[in-house]
Amino acid sequence: MSKIANFEIPSDYGCLALINPDTFVSFINEEWLLEELVNHFISEMNQNHMIAWGCVHGNWKVEFYDKFSKISGYEESLQNIFSNGNLYLVNYDSLTYAAQFSDERLPLDEMSNFHLSVSPGHYLCRVIQLFDSSEAESEMMFYQESPHFIVELEKSEKEEDSSKVHHEIPWFPVITKKGFE
Repeated sequence: MSKIANFEIPSDYGCLALINPDTFVSFINEEWLLEELVNHFISEMNQNHMIAWGCVHGNWKVEFYDKFSKISGYEESLQNIFSNGNLYLVNYDSLTYAAQFSDERLPLDEMSNFHLSVSPGHYLCRVIQLFDSSEAESEMMFYQESPHFIVELEKSEKEEDSSKVHHEIPWFPVITKKGFE
């Protein structure tokens, strides 16, 4: 197992995502609603254009590896993505901005440094959350030196597992009339 990359990425409440910029459709409409946004992301996940996972506001340390390991965490999610050779880690802010403007494509300039170069093909991805969700907004999390998330990408010889259909974004914050919780 070799480390591909590690990043520290700021994000607002919502999610982080790994996208294939060649296939991911970012624009929804200029006045999208949150339900439309979430459903659009789930559709893109089911087409293997992105993997996504929920997070709250923070600076998140994410490490990427080229094989699955025995590492365990508080949460984990299996997802699929297809790569033409380039993948980008993007935050909720850039996803929502590009969803609103038809002339914007991801990655936005400020996300261009969060690039992973991988061999073209299909990948099974395991996202591991390494912290207790109840501690997500604590000062301890903010200053944590070790990764918050590990993403393992294992190349698959066969196309995506067609029986794996996503109905939600893993760990996406709950939205109530008061906002995110």
